[in-house]
Amino acid sequence: MLDRGAGLVILAVTIILIGSQIRAVEAGSSPIYFQGAGQAVSSISAASFESTEVAPESIVAAFGTSLATQTVVATDVDPATPGIQLPTDLGGTTVEINGRRAGLFFISPNQVNYVVPLATEEGTASVVVKAGNGTVSNGTIEVQRIAPAVFTANSNGGGVPAAFLVRVKSDGSQIYEDLMQFNAALGQFVPKPISLGPVGERVFIVLFLTGIRRADDPNQDGNRNENVRVLVGGSEIVPIFAGSQPDFIGLDQVNVEIPRSLIGRGVVDLVVVATDFSASNLVTIEIAGTQGISPPLISSFGSQTALAGEELVINGAGFSPVITENLVKIGGVDAEVMEATGNQLKVSVPFGAGTGTVQIRTLGGESESQQLLPVRTSISGLVENTLRQPMTGVTVRIPDLGITATTNIEGAFVLPDVPPGVQLVEVMGSSFQTNPPFPNVALKIAAQTSRDNQISRPIALQQATGSGAGVGSGGSFNDESSILQQGPAVSIQTGNFKLEFQYNPKVLFPSGATNGNIFLTPLLNARTPINLPYRYFSSSIVQITPFNVQFDPGGRLVFPNLDNFPAGQAAALFRYDSSIGRFVLEPVSARVSDDGLRIETEPTSMRVSNFYFAAVARKSTTIVGRVLKNDGVTPVTRALARFRGQEAFTDGNGTFILRYVPVRPNESISIEISYLWPSGRVDKIDSSEFTAVVGGISRMPDVILPYRVTNRPPSLNVPGNRSVMIGNSLSFDIT
Repeated sequence: MLDRGAGLVILAVTIILIGSQIRAVEAGSSPIYFQGAGQAVSSISAASFESTEVAPESIVAAFGTSLATQTVVATDVDPATPGIQLPTDLGGTTVEINGRRAGLFFISPNQVNYVVPLATEEGTASVVVKAGNGTVSNGTIEVQRIAPAVFTANSNGGGVPAAFLVRVKSDGSQIYEDLMQFNAALGQFVPKPISLGPVGERVFIVLFLTGIRRADDPNQDGNRNENVRVLVGGSEIVPIFAGSQPDFIGLDQVNVEIPRSLIGRGVVDLVVVATDFSASNLVTIEIAGTQGISPPLISSFGSQTALAGEELVINGAGFSPVITENLVKIGGVDAEVMEATGNQLKVSVPFGAGTGTVQIRTLGGESESQQLLPVRTSISGLVENTLRQPMTGVTVRIPDLGITATTNIEGAFVLPDVPPGVQLVEVMGSSFQTNPPFPNVALKIAAQTSRDNQISRPIALQQATGSGAGVGSGGSFNDESSILQQGPAVSIQTGNFKLEFQYNPKVLFPSGATNGNIFLTPLLNARTPINLPYRYFSSSIVQITPFNVQFDPGGRLVFPNLDNFPAGQAAALFRYDSSIGRFVLEPVSARVSDDGLRIETEPTSMRVSNFYFAAVARKSTTIVGRVLKNDGVTPVTRALARFRGQEAFTDGNGTFILRYVPVRPNESISIEISYLWPSGRVDKIDSSEFTAVVGGISRMPDVILPYRVTNRPPSLNVPGNRSVMIGNSLSFDIT
């Protein structure tokens, strides 16, 4: 039987740790916490690069400025002693967690990698980094007994894991294999298709993690861990081993078998879950199909490059003239077959596809192109209103590059030939002709080269139908000597939402104006254009438009407590920051009123107009579900599942995994499912209700996605309340 293979992982682990030392922080869906005055340091898992909890003895990366005066990689301070002894003072830099010295792997001015001391208490822990020149940086981390995080080959917390395969032949012999390969066009490691071999062979993945070792003691056979589950393509598997990897401090290992039911499913997701604790970051592997007795042949493509949403001709032989008998994948993503003959297929290039091989499966078998199909770098997405209705004719642009697109009848758009890197994408809601207007929303998108970078959730826009008021004294916003016109207090109320200024503030609009009108509008269905922070959700989310108006002094926000947070409970206040494209935790507090009806912020909390909500962190669950085509068998790849501010695409097995979803015990929930076909059509459906499992895995019943859009009622965009005297006329737009 497969053993731990500890002696075979030393080189791989060294590469993992060095890779994590040079990565920049990517916070994902987690909140960014602003420190107060002084030098700040932010600590995240060195494996997942997510701002979630970490565990004692886990490996952490800290980011800041002036953390060290030099760059040094640690060595064993006592080679004569078995194992590795990390220094607690490296190049003059030290790290203290709750006052305890941490072992150091690596230091540099902007990053320090350390291991959380074993005795660190659960809860919020203080982090103090002292550089050799005396500079002190302060921060905090959230500590849990278990916090699984998987190391990845590209050292960014996503994509293919830093792992290897062990193939156990039917005669018991073992072969070690790679599960990754380097894609020069993408400039990164990608999954290598894994053949599960003939019946009788077994294939195991050896994963490297941190934060999992204390999940539970092994049961009596000494080699199984019943408190750990690995989700592979939606299959829930108990690993044959889960625990510490003895050759490296802070490193853990999980050995898990790949189920043969996934043969031919292509790229599938993998997540490690610990019962009553969090799920790891999501990584991907690829499962190959069987060649068959008469597989098709791919000879050439009708164009030299491909763009998401456009038609591609595939030439070859052995294709089926029946469209539904040809399964085509481009870069591991399902493509929609539009026309088919025995020697030619016309397909729509799928959204989310990247440069890679083309795979075709027919009833006779499966084959893969010898050459790569280059995919043009693009950004794609959907624009809809908060009633889930598509918005047609909306301008989407990257202003710095002059790249522009317009949404189609389904609300879909593609920005072509985008340079790789972080791009500012503006969704011009004002281009949708209606009054009151929709706002313009700015999003930050990290575009990877040679692929379509599909925005992972519909960009929901809310029409500014709420109440408004004039603000601004007209004085210079930046001139502290200007006299503020302290007129009467300004109060805006829409329903049970309220924005109050103690007196008319100085303001600065993005246009440079120092006075104007602002509007307070609750978001219908609490639908934001971006993800909410992990474990946080509120049914009371409000937008203050126009966005990015500055106020001095700020205002007080009042939200209805629709989620029944406990009376008197402190709540976190979040604001969408357009400059970084995600929600940030404001350095001010909010509180649930004593009668439990409202959540109220401090008097000057709202200093910049944007999206706001206040919430209390909840227990969470990991939601797993599967989406199938209307035949009830074929998986739907890259369908979007969405619930309470979190979203995920389905993998090659039609499976999605939603992590850190806030729920209540035994709560009945339903998941939104949508799919953007390569042709630009969008299908939507809601799952049937199922019960949430707090701290565990909640399974959604399979969803059958309709092949055609069903009839839906018209979407009316109308202005707010209007008054007119009897006998007079009033004109307004209904779109």
